[in-house]
Amino acid sequence: MPTVIQRAMLAVVLCAFPARLASGQEIRLANGVAVQGTLLQVKPEGLEINTPTGPRVLTWETLSAGTRFRHQESFRLTYSNLLAGASPAERTAAFEAKKAEPEPEPLPKPKKSKRKRKSE
Repeated sequence: MPTVIQRAMLAVVLCAFPARLASGQEIRLANGVAVQGTLLQVKPEGLEINTPTGPRVLTWETLSAGTRFRHQESFRLTYSNLLAGASPAERTAAFEAKKAEPEPEPLPKPKKSKRKRKSE
């Protein structure tokens, strides 16, 4: 009987945990207000959000640090230097080094099989 109760409690915890994770993924403004709508795409100038009033681009400067950390690569690369109190030149050094790295070559496309299919 105790295993049935333990399994039931585990099921409740596992069902509740993803709901908590999803609520933490809201897009927030710098003042902490949650943005109503869904993310359409990430652009160099900001996030394109489908709001109730229509699509809108929110610039990076208007978004919270957590939202920027999740979506803006340059912010993510320089954030640890920012927390360490580095100068602006030192903060951007990691991002500039990352931009200077060559892009990896894409994998070749798989070749189509020339096998004949068996008729049923």
